[in-house]
Amino acid sequence: MTAVAVTIFLAIAVPAVAQDISGVWEASFEGRSARTLAITLVQDGMYLTGSAQMPRGEGIVSEGMIHGNEVMFTLSAGGGLLTLELKGTVDGDTMTGTLTSPRGEVPWTAKRKKEN
Repeated sequence: MTAVAVTIFLAIAVPAVAQDISGVWEASFEGRSARTLAITLVQDGMYLTGSAQMPRGEGIVSEGMIHGNEVMFTLSAGGGLLTLELKGTVDGDTMTGTLTSPRGEVPWTAKRKKEN
């Protein structure tokens, strides 16, 4: 009985990680001030960290997670003065989703850059 309970717990507690999304992604954001950023993601199991080349310096990717094809992470810049939350879905080398900022929500897409 204990083995069954442990197996059920592990099945619930360990999320499915379908793919490794580590790499450099070219992300495009729609809206009033449409922009394109290079975001570097590093995946460790279900967790994501990384950085982004932003117009006024480097941004930091934190609080990132992937579960199956669902992805979410926070992008901070300016010493935390600007915080963006990105949520979306991954399909191979493409991501699509919604970016939430203090100004509202806008759609975003990203394509993984091919390694040379």
